[in-house]
Amino acid sequence: MSAQRDLCLSCFRAKRICYCGEIRPITPQTQFVILRHKLERKRSIGTAQMTRLSLTNSLLITDDHFEDHPEIIRILESHSFNKYVLFPGPSSITIDTTALPNDQPRIVFVIDGTWLDAKQILRMNPKIAAIQKISFLPGRLSEYGFRKQPAPHCLSTIESIHHVLNLTEPSLNSESLLHVFKHMVKIQIDYAYVNKLPPVL
Repeated sequence: MSAQRDLCLSCFRAKRICYCGEIRPITPQTQFVILRHKLERKRSIGTAQMTRLSLTNSLLITDDHFEDHPEIIRILESHSFNKYVLFPGPSSITIDTTALPNDQPRIVFVIDGTWLDAKQILRMNPKIAAIQKISFLPGRLSEYGFRKQPAPHCLSTIESIHHVLNLTEPSLNSESLLHVFKHMVKIQIDYAYVNKLPPVL
């Protein structure tokens, strides 16, 4: 019972390192559907839940096979949205240089997990994998100060979505996404320092 009392039921982190007080929700025109690999649920330092709390119209689903989920079926069968998957590749549209159409509301699927997890999700969900990919040019480095990234230009889910919004909805102030992310990183680093914990891999 004491463990449950010490857990924040919004961010699912211990209350001593909860970041919910720093969240400033925004509502972009784009709806982001976050496909979180089931192994990420156990990682309290992930940013999928943080992103869901920060974007009022976002959707977070945790699994590895998503195409049987009712909301995903509805989206895949609908012709009322322009749908994209945020994932690099040879056929990906680079949104730094190519504007996306605005004739319909936009939905962007974002895969939350390691690169191996993300590739597995696309293999297991061929309908999602067939959706047009979008990506952005590598530039700024991740501010994940304690989690090892596979490459210097790899960003967390919330950083990636912030970057997409900067490119596709420049009039929207999305800095609140980075604000809560940086706050979470700081309290995690401070907690690790005080408790002499190693960096998280």
